[in-house]
Amino acid sequence: MNHRQLQIKYLTKELLDVFLRAAQKRTQFNKFDKENNTWEWVLYERMSLLDRVNEFRRSNKLPEVGVDNIINAEKKAIGHTDYASKLALYCAEVAVLS
Repeated sequence: MNHRQLQIKYLTKELLDVFLRAAQKRTQFNKFDKENNTWEWVLYERMSLLDRVNEFRRSNKLPEVGVDNIINAEKKAIGHTDYASKLALYCAEVAVLS
C-alpha cells in the first residue's frame, strides 16, 4: 500500500466517525432550510465532514476544498447499502487526491 492509500484508509475511518457523530445530532437540526433547499441536519453533516477534510488538507499544505466536493461525495454514495462508509471513503479521497 502506498502513502496516499494509507492516508485514505485511515482518514476514511476517521471521517466515518465524524459523520456518525454528526448524524446523532439530527434531532437538534430538524428544520428545513429554504435558502439551501435541504434540512439543517444535512447541512450540519456536510460541514462536519468538510471541516475535517480541510483540516487534513491544511495540515498537508494543500488548498481547501468547497462544500460542492462533499455534495459530490454524497451523490456517489447514495444508493449504496453501506452509504456512511462510502461517504467517508469518497470524502477521504477528496481530502487526499483533490
